[in-house]
Order: sequence, then structure tokens, then C-alpha cells
Amino acid sequence: MKLNISEIRIIIDALRFRLSCMEDEQAGLGDSEENRTAELSDDMYRMEMLTDCLTDEYDRRVSEIRENCFGGQPLSEVAG
Repeated sequence: MKLNISEIRIIIDALRFRLSCMEDEQAGLGDSEENRTAELSDDMYRMEMLTDCLTDEYDRRVSEIRENCFGGQPLSEVAG
């Protein structure tokens, strides 16, 4: 299944929100909860990697759309 650009943007925003929640949770944990802290760190790393990949794909598609909207001319040439 191929996601459209709007769906990718929604997923990126949701991942960023979840990451911020996890960061808040991790900040509130004490030393006695070391296992949970390590687990959160691992999960956050995976989510950050996924977010980066999706952001790269989103940026690539946006650039592609901008380049192809005006008969293949770059947007900078059309605007200039």
C-alpha cells in the first residue's frame, strides 16, 4: 500500500507527538525505574528513525510535486 502525501504528513505529526509524550514520561522517571527508562530510550530511537525516514520520503515527494507542477520546470524558474 502506498501512502499519499497527506497520510505521510499525518503519521509524521503523530509520531512527533508520541515522541514528545515519551520524552515527558522519561523525564519523570526516577533512578529506580531504570528498566523502563532503557525501554523508552529504545522505543524512542526506533520512532525517531521511522520519523526521519518518513520525513525524507515526504520531502522527496513535495520536491517532486513542485518540480512537475509546471510542465517539468522547477518552481524557481516559474516564479522568477
